[in-house]
Order: sequence, then C-alpha cells, then structure tokens
Amino acid sequence: MAKVFITGIAGGFSQSTARALMARGHMVAGSVRSRTGRNADSVAALEAEGSWIVEMDVTDTASTEACIIAPGNMPTAFLDGMVTPNHPTVEAQYGDLAAVPALSARGQAQILDATTNQRAERIAEAVVALLALPFSQKPFRTVVDHTGVAPKIERYNTVLQDVTRTVLTRFGIAGMLHLNA
Repeated sequence: MAKVFITGIAGGFSQSTARALMARGHMVAGSVRSRTGRNADSVAALEAEGSWIVEMDVTDTASTEACIIAPGNMPTAFLDGMVTPNHPTVEAQYGDLAAVPALSARGQAQILDATTNQRAERIAEAVVALLALPFSQKPFRTVVDHTGVAPKIERYNTVLQDVTRTVLTRFGIAGMLHLNA
C-alpha cells in the first residue's frame, strides 16, 4: 500500500486519481485551499471514501508547515494512523497474515519506547536548525533518526542525489539542483 499526498485534491483529475488509488487500497491524503465553499462537497465525498484532507494555502508559511511537517517514525498519532489498517473485510481475506500489521506496529512501538531520543521534538529542532541556515545553504535532504538507520538512509540519499544530478544535468536543467531557500 502506497501513501500518496495530492495537492489540490478537490480538483477534477486529482479527485479521479484519489479515487483510483483508494480503490486499489492505497492511503490517500491531500490538500485544498479551503474545505468550505466550492470544495465542500468534494471534500466531504473524498473523506467519506477514506481520504484525509487538510487545508493548505501555499502562500502562507504556517499553513504549509502545518501540512508538511508530520513525522513518520515518531511516537505520534500520525504514526498510529499510518500503521493501523482499517479494512476488516480485506484483512479477513489474509487469514493468519492479517495479524502482521499489528505485530509490526507493536514492534515499532517497542523500538520507539526504547529509543527515548526518537521524538517529534527532534523534527522541530531540525526544522529550526534548517531555517537558521543562510540562504542557499540548506541541504537537499535532512535525516532525523535516532534508531540507528540514519547511516543507511544517508547512503541512499547520496546515491539518489547523484542520480538526480546526472539526470538534471543531461536534461540541461542542472540549475534545479540549487535550492533557493
């Protein structure tokens, strides 16, 4: 199951895409400028079908941060919602394997309980530190992890950045590699 975020989810092809993904069992979240007015019916329908929708105005920093700063592997309600299946009829078709997500969630909770420094506050600290960096000095990716997987993630990010650099350079758009933030 993929986890997909769609900006402008109430729009025409975005709604169709969201419904197609949900029909295939993917978790879909999205943003709209306003949940009321012209988007109200679409938002209500998509949420009734299982999507999660937040308001986000990309011209407002607080609005954007409220939407995108959501830690994954941290002891937060966000994690609980991401790892807990909510489709009993589908789960029943998996027989004994239906217990795997709950076992995985318990294991993850144990890791997080044992790793006292793996907390949402670390995300906030990283964001604050990034914002304090001078213009155009921010890294392309920042890993916040205290569970021991950070070195492997950093290696993956290095390879990904090399591939991205090669592709963008060959396409003649290497200027996109430089952050203007």
